Order: sequence, then C-alpha cells, then structure tokens
Amino acid sequence: MPILTVTLTAIPPFLRAWPMLESKGRNSGASHLCTKLKEHGIVSDAEFHTISTAITPYAFATHRKELMVYFEFAPEVLQQLEKDSYNWASLRPFADSMLDKIANKQLESAFQEWMQTILRLKEEAHVPDALEVLDVQLAKSPLASSC
Repeated sequence: MPILTVTLTAIPPFLRAWPMLESKGRNSGASHLCTKLKEHGIVSDAEFHTISTAITPYAFATHRKELMVYFEFAPEVLQQLEKDSYNWASLRPFADSMLDKIANKQLESAFQEWMQTILRLKEEAHVPDALEVLDVQLAKSPLASSC
C-alpha cells in the first residue's frame, strides 16, 4: 500500500463554514442580544438557554446570510446601547414573545421578531448603515446558493 503525504493549508475564505463566528473574535464582550438580556438580568439562565438553543440553530440552518450580517453589526449596536445606558428592561416583552413563539414552535416568526428588534435597536443606537462584508468570497462563491 503506498504512503500518501498530505499538506494542509488554510481553508479558502469562500469555503469557510463559520465566517460569522470568526467575526466575533474581533470584539470584546458579548455580541448577542440574548446574551445582553441575560447579563442585565432581563432573562433567567433557563430562559436564555431556551431562546439561544432554539433560535441560533434555526438561524444557522435557515437564515445563514442574515445571521452573518447580524454578527457584523450587532456588537457595535450593543456596545453603543451600553454607552447610552439603555433601559434593557424595556426588552422584557420581546423576551416573553420569543419564549411564547418558541414554545409554540413558531421559530420563523421568532427569528423575524429577533431581527426586527435588533434592527430597531440599531436605529435607536444611531449606528450607521455602512457594514463591512464579512466574507466577500462566500457571497461570490458558487456554493453560496446552497448556504
């Protein structure tokens, strides 16, 4: 049997499976809205777990490109809201709605509400619309249509 030698190199950007996770490494602190809610005591550990284990896998499976954009601007939005001493308690109705939708298996509706909420918060935080593209090669890749 012949010996096969393989040289490993970096994965090309257009083949990366989790470019949005790479973007998280650029920022200190939390980059998720639900994490902020937990940090500020708006949701319990159990509620945080329920929301994050339902919405995150659903978003990765069905709305990957939107999730990439979320990871691009959410950290800046949440950091700005922290600087502005945002009233996180005002998001308790949002958390209740998310929990209700998850309990009723309305994950698409929950995801849409989550995205609408972060976009509203983006406006409130006065974060500009200029977004960096996380991975331009991913968008140009022939594989992008299968994502």
